[in-house]
Amino acid sequence: MTGEVAGAVLSSEIIVRRQRGTPAPVRFALQACTTSLGSQTADHKRNYRDDPAGEQGRIATPQSQKTNSIHCLPRCVRRSWLCGWDSYLQKSFEHRKPWVERKIAELAEVFACSVLSYAVMSNHFDLVVSMLPTEANAWSAYQVVERWCRLFPKKKPEEHQAQIEAIAANAASVAIYRQRLHDLSWLMKMISEPIARRANAEDKTNGRFW
Repeated sequence: MTGEVAGAVLSSEIIVRRQRGTPAPVRFALQACTTSLGSQTADHKRNYRDDPAGEQGRIATPQSQKTNSIHCLPRCVRRSWLCGWDSYLQKSFEHRKPWVERKIAELAEVFACSVLSYAVMSNHFDLVVSMLPTEANAWSAYQVVERWCRLFPKKKPEEHQAQIEAIAANAASVAIYRQRLHDLSWLMKMISEPIARRANAEDKTNGRFW
């Protein structure tokens, strides 16, 4: 309980309300503790909001034109599993681990990035990656479009090649795709979305997987 109170950003009223079923001395001690932490809680909220180096969404933290080493941790919802044995369902999900590994390896060959480390756990995966905008800026227009079209290939090879040549002639489109190929959000989207769709189909459900 001490750790929960010390790290809480809730008001003392809310925390004490959660303890209504406890004896009076415990409620009193909790109230005294949270009251003394009131000013610290306000400072914590202010620092969390104002500190640019604090914990923020990835859209606010990495600078797109600089090389950043970033630790990403997508986590499953609704008790979904990425790998391992679910003792509740009495079912193994170990076959999903290669889904993540193959997708990371595939996209590392497409995006301007360097995968430093990764780990696939039972309900999340860790990815440490550096985005390389300088490398993306050095690609020719054809290289940019060829890499982008690998993500969304046409079924017929002749259509695929025609699409590459048509887009490569459009400077505005090339600039958009070049930026996306060194964008962390696009990398994580392209890893996470196919896995979510596949897992949802296997679980016979829909909605959010991450």
